[in-house]
Amino acid sequence: MANFLTRYRESKRNLFFLDYDGTLIGFNNNANEATPTNDLYEVLEELQSNPNNQIVIISGRPHETLSEWFEGKQYYLVAEHGAWSNYPDFKWHTRTHFSTRWKYPIKHIMTKFTNMTAGSVMEEKDYSLAWHYRKVQSGLGNLRAQELVDHLRYLLPQHGLQLLMGNKVIEVKNSELNKGKAAMEIDERLPSRIHLCHR
Repeated sequence: MANFLTRYRESKRNLFFLDYDGTLIGFNNNANEATPTNDLYEVLEELQSNPNNQIVIISGRPHETLSEWFEGKQYYLVAEHGAWSNYPDFKWHTRTHFSTRWKYPIKHIMTKFTNMTAGSVMEEKDYSLAWHYRKVQSGLGNLRAQELVDHLRYLLPQHGLQLLMGNKVIEVKNSELNKGKAAMEIDERLPSRIHLCHR
């Protein structure tokens, strides 16, 4: 830690790659209520106020949500696991070459599981689909989640998809989209001497 702090103080360019859910803010039974706190805003602003620092927030959240939470901030934002980014001009850009034709069969299956599992919710994003079961009775939620995974597995290779198992959420997205790749693209274009990644 002492070595890290020494390097940080001596560095003239620091990139902070920060995941949102589970890192900047704790998990919430209602994902829509996991909004930034005043304390979080203060910490981020203090960090960003150093001219040597640049914050990059990377999330699976929709870009509209990140815009609402961090509008007017000088942070680089990456949404939907890399499908959207406001780098380098703080204006949103999307990767329009990704097909979403796979959504129909996946959505059909997730809708079926949502209808038969009280408390579960399906979330549709531009380039991914997520099934949330935080509000489902624990035993039933875990059982349904495993059943859903079993139903989805055979479709994944056919459409070039990846399945993500999160905190009470199952998400399906294009396998070419990932937070690590999005972070590397920014890192390669933005010169820096030290990095802090927290996911």
